[in-house]
Amino acid sequence: MSAQQYQIRTGTELVRVPDGTELSVLIYRPDSDDRFPCLLTYTPYRKGSGLGESFAGFAARGYVIVIYDVRGTGDSSGACESIYSDEERADGCFMVEWCARQAWCSGKVGMWGISFGAVVALQMAAAAPPSLKAVIARSGTDDPYADWTSPGGSPRNYIYEMYAPFMAARNFAPPDPEVWGEQWQEVWKERLERSAHGEHGRRVVLASASSAGQARPDPVPGVRSRGVGRLVRDSDA
Repeated sequence: MSAQQYQIRTGTELVRVPDGTELSVLIYRPDSDDRFPCLLTYTPYRKGSGLGESFAGFAARGYVIVIYDVRGTGDSSGACESIYSDEERADGCFMVEWCARQAWCSGKVGMWGISFGAVVALQMAAAAPPSLKAVIARSGTDDPYADWTSPGGSPRNYIYEMYAPFMAARNFAPPDPEVWGEQWQEVWKERLERSAHGEHGRRVVLASASSAGQARPDPVPGVRSRGVGRLVRDSDA
């Protein structure tokens, strides 16, 4: 951590990932033309809810803080049809390398997170994108099925009685018109239609754990899923 104190520059932008989805990104960085290491996280709970402010002090000490809304949540486009989806994890790998390429970044990216943020940080550690150098994960797990949704194999009522309705209410909320301008209704419409019925007409529960235990295709080469969001390398299986 730098002993020098910097003024903080704050900004937001939309970052397009390979499938065309645009992620809404909040950036706190030192007000300087130098290059700095980056601390990245992503959230389904809306990036503007104070999460970044808690870590803005690191920007004053020589770090860039990057937080983005998971696709289909907050101010990002697309739809969130399943928690820890393949698309969500692919976005995480993409964003690590996107951060590393920016003019304000030294090329070194770390991830941090609490709860959801800790789980995705561990997922990215397993995926090991080249520019990810360190992870700090608090109150998280590499196996949400065993440690969160169904400890001991018994489903928790909390997931269905509290978490799924909570996330449905948040994810059905519209994006910020200040981010999207006149497009905000179009982005919201896509979110509502795809989140309610999925791409193929099936009904889904937003960011719930109703699909716990189902295996999913590889999000990145050489890494596959085990349970909900748990990643293992093929060499470790």
